[in-house]
Amino acid sequence: MAVVKSVSIEGFEVHMYPKDHLPHHFHLISAEMNLRIFYRISLREKAIHYNIKRLKNWRKKEPPLDSNQKREILKEIRDKRSILEEEWTKWHR
Repeated sequence: MAVVKSVSIEGFEVHMYPKDHLPHHFHLISAEMNLRIFYRISLREKAIHYNIKRLKNWRKKEPPLDSNQKREILKEIRDKRSILEEEWTKWHR
């Protein structure tokens, strides 16, 4: 697992796993959750696409990300797209 320090999302660490599966994604990890954020799909669709890998103490009626967090993540993906692509290439050779 590699921390992507050049991408910053408040309350989370951003990780990529070497030789991980497609589609292109990164993991947002906090004490409560591990989410896969599909950044290329999110950019194309202009909305955050993700799935839940693990959540602690989560009620299924509540979304794991609120609208402010989704906006922040999408902005960071747009701003750091080239960095995400470089990191993906580095870890998936």
